[in-house]
Amino acid sequence: MFGSRFPSGVGLTDLMEGLLYSLWFLSPAMAANLALYLLGVIWGKELGPSLDLGMGGEGSPLVGRSRTFIGLPACAIVATAVGLVQNRPWEGLILGLGVEIGTVVHSFFKRRKGLVEGVAHKPWDHLDYCLGALVAYGAHWSLPPGRLFPLLLVGGGAHWLASLILRPLLDKP
Repeated sequence: MFGSRFPSGVGLTDLMEGLLYSLWFLSPAMAANLALYLLGVIWGKELGPSLDLGMGGEGSPLVGRSRTFIGLPACAIVATAVGLVQNRPWEGLILGLGVEIGTVVHSFFKRRKGLVEGVAHKPWDHLDYCLGALVAYGAHWSLPPGRLFPLLLVGGGAHWLASLILRPLLDKP
């Protein structure tokens, strides 16, 4: 009835192009975030000393135990590798570093709210890595106009979908 155009004038082709662009753009960040999750599944949540070094005080850690010194280099390596495949290694590196920063900042705020590790904090659980990556990217290069909301929507949606599929398969009871 509407043909290939929605009432707003945005064509279906435009939406698909935006979706594919968002997936391509965020793939280094998505891969880095997935690597963090897989590291936790394979080697356990405590991959070395926590970033806060137990200095949270008052019995409350600054960040979750799964936020360790392994996360930053792991994110950087994985995201840079994906960036190399895309012929944009520096962008991959910055996106990967932003992933870890975003997850650590989110973990910090969860602890300040008194939420224990593993408790859902939606929608931020699905957006923290993406927000961190986009802020880090935006500190070095400008984001294409009108892309921020679609990037957050696709990044958060991809994380939500991946968690629906992977958590039942990989999380230990």
